[in-house]
Amino acid sequence: MHSLIDWMGYWAVKAIARLMNLLPLKVALGIAKSVGLVCYYFHGRRRVAYVNLKGAFYSRFTPKELKKIARRTYINVAQTAVEMFRFPFLDISYVNKYVPIPNFDRIRKALEKGKGVILLTAHFGNWELQAVASAIRGCPMKILVREQKHSRLNDLLTEFRSTHGNEVIGKGMALREIMQALRKNNIVGILSDQSGGSEGIYIDFFGRETTTPPGVISIALRTGCVVLPCFIMRQKGGRHNIDVNEPLEVPNTGNEESDIKEGLKNYLRLLEDYINKYPDQWLWGHKRWKHTLDRSVLVLSDGKAGHQSQSQAILDMLDIVADEKHLNIKKEVCHVEYKSLFHRRLFFIVAPLLAPFAQGNISFMKYYLSPASYEKLSTQFADVIIACGSGTIPISLFLKRENQARDIVIMKPPFPYDLFSHDVMLIPYHDRFSKHSDRVIRLRTALSPTQPRKLTQEREKLESQLQLKDENVMSVLIGGDTKDYIYNKEMFTNTIDSLIKIVRKYSYTLLVTTSRRTRPDIIEVVKAKLSQEPLCKLLVIPTEKNIKNVVFGMIGVAKIIVVTEDSISMISESVQSGKQVLVLKMASRGMPQKHIRFQENLIREGLIRVSKHDGLLDNFSDLLDKKSKGYNFQEEKARVFHVLRKII
Repeated sequence: MHSLIDWMGYWAVKAIARLMNLLPLKVALGIAKSVGLVCYYFHGRRRVAYVNLKGAFYSRFTPKELKKIARRTYINVAQTAVEMFRFPFLDISYVNKYVPIPNFDRIRKALEKGKGVILLTAHFGNWELQAVASAIRGCPMKILVREQKHSRLNDLLTEFRSTHGNEVIGKGMALREIMQALRKNNIVGILSDQSGGSEGIYIDFFGRETTTPPGVISIALRTGCVVLPCFIMRQKGGRHNIDVNEPLEVPNTGNEESDIKEGLKNYLRLLEDYINKYPDQWLWGHKRWKHTLDRSVLVLSDGKAGHQSQSQAILDMLDIVADEKHLNIKKEVCHVEYKSLFHRRLFFIVAPLLAPFAQGNISFMKYYLSPASYEKLSTQFADVIIACGSGTIPISLFLKRENQARDIVIMKPPFPYDLFSHDVMLIPYHDRFSKHSDRVIRLRTALSPTQPRKLTQEREKLESQLQLKDENVMSVLIGGDTKDYIYNKEMFTNTIDSLIKIVRKYSYTLLVTTSRRTRPDIIEVVKAKLSQEPLCKLLVIPTEKNIKNVVFGMIGVAKIIVVTEDSISMISESVQSGKQVLVLKMASRGMPQKHIRFQENLIREGLIRVSKHDGLLDNFSDLLDKKSKGYNFQEEKARVFHVLRKII
């Protein structure tokens, strides 16, 4: 089968080449343009090309413009093939008319040094034409090429490339032949713009550290040959311009590793300049950034404190993984804001239908998102997307397809989004989810960024500010109303009275914070009851004056943490600290079923105790008599780290 494909491909290319050579150049190039467009729409590498373009130009071009550039790169390759078919028939008059080389004398001057010349170029414009144009002008060269797996097609390509005196060097014995050619003061043409693989040298290229093959610079240092960067730019009507640049600066200080790195930097800076000027003429379809030290992480935020806290926990863990792997992480948080509730619900419905066409078409989102939100999201490039909250999931799906990114979903994806493939799903046990996969990690509590080091730092800071010395501390974390769960003011007032009695009876220091969700009338109760209470050493009202990271400090200094039941996030942070946790009921109804399941799971494991105001004193006494069972998050945490190491 392999030989049959090779044979059929060989004769197909021969037939197409003969047909194209019978046509006028402009007609042949016009046909090639159409073929290039067709190839673009059916070739899977177009997605790689688009993502590479976006990684380089996300702040310069719109997605629509990037898509146009990607299409033009396919047209350029198709036209390059058509022009290659004509190589045997080119002559000096054609080259003078269609392929001028203004600085061609630089090649001859470089040869006068007698140590050989490397013409260093890239998959740029019609890179194949450069060598032929040079040979026709009297300077043939040895061309380093990657051999194709189909032998007949490979021989045909070699035939085209070898016209007019050029010789092809295969990859097998390449180094020996290159060294021999340079010793004979020959010219060697080398393409060096693709990834250097895992053994390459990391150099900044379009803002990302990525591997680059060191071979050319290493050879230059060993032989003393001249390296001339040379690029060809396609113009209209089948014309081209070739720039032969000044010799590349290759330092020779004696420190080979440093010299190679500096030489590569000089070349990539020059290549980057040309790509910036002619972005549609570089071959974007290869995986140039497959090996890179940089990762871009995009966090989609719905503005809810609990969801932000869980996303921050993942960011903290990614920082640890990045340190292990010596990676650089660029983090960006984007607020997802819809024009209205209607637009949010409508996009939730249409996003799964539009997602397969998302790449280059994320302008769909502007009809649903606020202008500011769309503007920021449309100019982001991401390798990893973190989504927490049902409103962020449709956006995550769109941007995942746009950037060919990995996604981390911190929730049970609602239908139909649970049918799509997600790279990591962190789903609490109180969310019912039947699928089993190594990508799904079930958690007893919500993720929390309360790392031991952070708790210790904030605890020490708060102890110093409040002058706490060997005191028993009760920290009270007060939330607020949710959609159906409304605080009962009378119940809340009685609860505060009970807490005051407890701290007075047991000589506890009281630290209290409300949240931004706390109702104004509830805040007034807190202030009226506690602002003059001697045992209350800290009262924080975030809507009036917030203290950064105060909750971490309060959790760190507390012996017992009292938290209202409306916030899964606050309960989770409290439980993960390993302290005694007392959960307060503030309403008789309206608690979502998943919150109830969450509490029941923790009660069964002995991690929390739930109380109403009238049983508060007894529950507190029981907590004093019992040692905290503690919360072992290590096993869950290890599984989360395992999947994060895979995707980062």
